[in-house]
Amino acid sequence: MHIKLEGITIVVSIALGIVACGEHSATFQTATVNQMENRGKLAYRKGGARPFTGMVKGSFPDGHAQSTFHYKDGKRHGLAVTYYQNGHINTSLTYVDGAPQGLVTVYYENGHKLADVPVLDGKAQGLVTEYGEDGNKVSECDYLAGFKRGTCKQWGKNGFYQQYKVLGGGEGLQFE
Repeated sequence: MHIKLEGITIVVSIALGIVACGEHSATFQTATVNQMENRGKLAYRKGGARPFTGMVKGSFPDGHAQSTFHYKDGKRHGLAVTYYQNGHINTSLTYVDGAPQGLVTVYYENGHKLADVPVLDGKAQGLVTEYGEDGNKVSECDYLAGFKRGTCKQWGKNGFYQQYKVLGGGEGLQFE
């Protein structure tokens, strides 16, 4: 997943094509990334006949948690969290019926918040707030259907503040 924030591209290491699939059951299941596969747009446990319902965990080679994703009927549904190798959270978001919905929070590797992004149907919708590695607010911009629209505010290192309007066709911000 690539997130473009104010000219900075951040690669969020979510195993999108890997973390999926398993066998459907009324009972909540747990699986690892290696036990899963995608078939079309649904996740299955390898060799399973029905879409997966439960939690899929990914791990770094040293065994530390890399990701947790929840699925319902083969689609991501519920809390999804990815981690840096140092154990700090990288990204936290919620899926509803396979699409990111609600607040996506992205963090720096040092644990400080990088951005809060309200999302509707996988696209930024509302006030997106970005932070510097020191935790200070860097910018706020309004987004509509994944694009900057309306008012943007930026703060510089010396407390410099500017405000401007984006009338349409601004930078896009979308999540998968």
